[in-house]
This record gives sequence, structure tokens and C-alpha cells, in this order.
Amino acid sequence: MNASLNEKDEKKIKSKKGRFNFVDLVLILLAVAIIATLFYVFSPDSIIRDWLKKEERNIRYTVEFVNVDEQFVDNIKKSDTVSDSVTKGDIGTVETVTYTAYSEYVLVEDKISEDGTVAPPALEAVEYKDKYTIIVTITAKANFAEDAGYTVGSTRIAVGEKMFLKFPDYVGEGYCIGVTNTD
Repeated sequence: MNASLNEKDEKKIKSKKGRFNFVDLVLILLAVAIIATLFYVFSPDSIIRDWLKKEERNIRYTVEFVNVDEQFVDNIKKSDTVSDSVTKGDIGTVETVTYTAYSEYVLVEDKISEDGTVAPPALEAVEYKDKYTIIVTITAKANFAEDAGYTVGSTRIAVGEKMFLKFPDYVGEGYCIGVTNTD
């Protein structure tokens, strides 16, 4: 009887050796995951490699707000914390605030002088009484990457970039008109 049980056990063992089971599937998936992770980390387009290339720098950037109503001119103050109103992240501290009367150039076509002659079309500056241009200089710690430039949090800081900024007493959109590294 013992001999027959051993023969049956041997047949079961031999039949199980050829089968594919759940443990085999898990081991294969684990090996594929490890290979994919290694490829991702060591590939040229790796996010981790890009993260390691970033350098933290102190920057000063300037944002210009145009056509601001007179009642809001004094709402931005030195030392105010600046936030990106889209991402809600803090992106610096106000260093200086200056403002000038808002003006724009208008094309004047048919200007008649006192002697009755018609002057050729020209651009003339028109100044608005209760509108202002506000220029805000902001300091921040930014990450710098050779291929992406400066970022503070997830906000890109670059000349010409449209920015949606929030101060404690003012929210507005303006354009970055200057960026300098202060390190």
C-alpha cells in the first residue's frame, strides 16, 4: 500500500511541475515591473534625472499690471506674500511697488493744425486720469533647470509670461517684464 501511494504522489508532483500557476504569474509580473522601473530611472528622459539637475536659486522678477483703477493702487504693499491665483501656491514676497499714470498710444489720422494744414497720421500718447500702471518687484527661491528656466512651485517665471497673481488685498493679471538671478 505504501508503494502505491508513493507512485500516486510522484505522478502528482510530475504533473504539477509542468503547470503554470499563480505564483509563477506574480514572479513574472514582479520581474517586468523591476525591469520597467530600472529603464525608467536610467533612461535619458527620466523625470528623476531632471529633478536632480534642478538648482535652487534666489531670483528677483518684475510684473507689470496695466490699466489698474486708482482705488486699487495702494492695495499692494512691500513684504506682502504673493500667490499664484491659479495654482494657489506662494511664489514670492513683494520687494518694491511703483506706479505711474496709465497711458497708451493712439493713432491720430486727421489732425488739422491752426494754419489749416492736415498733419500726416501719427501716434500720440493719451494719459488716463484715474488709471495706473503698477510695477511690482518680487523676490523668491526658484528652481532652475537648463531646459525649462525658473519655476517657483509649479509656476513658470519667464519674461513675457502672463501671470495671475494674488496679494492679500489685490488680485490681478500682468506680465513678467524682467527676471534676474540674485545669487
